[in-house]
Amino acid sequence: MGANKIPQFAKIVADSDFDGLIGAAILKTFNPDAEVRFSHAALVRNGNMDKEIDASTVIVDLPFHQNCGWYLDHHQTNKPTKQESLAFEKKGGVTDWQATPSAARLVSVSYTHLRAHETSLHLVCRLLLE
Repeated sequence: MGANKIPQFAKIVADSDFDGLIGAAILKTFNPDAEVRFSHAALVRNGNMDKEIDASTVIVDLPFHQNCGWYLDHHQTNKPTKQESLAFEKKGGVTDWQATPSAARLVSVSYTHLRAHETSLHLVCRLLLE
């Protein structure tokens, strides 16, 4: 991800656990008009979410899906292979995968370069995660 650029997204697909909820909430502050869908890893893996995921979708705390535009996660079992990452990024996708304790922390850390533009809502979200 560029130092001053957040990938464009219109839809957030996040795990329905607390980590996914917090990650989605943080993302929603950057695009209040984004549609939010909560899902489960099995639904992504078995193809039930295929129609919901496209290049305008950011996926948080769920398995990698090649049709999304931005992928944020921390689970080793969800990490895209090097080949998947290269193909995904070649078509314009953005991958933010890190071995962190939570996806919500990864989402928060992804925005550290924007802290100079924080509103009180962003500050509250960040303080809850640190």
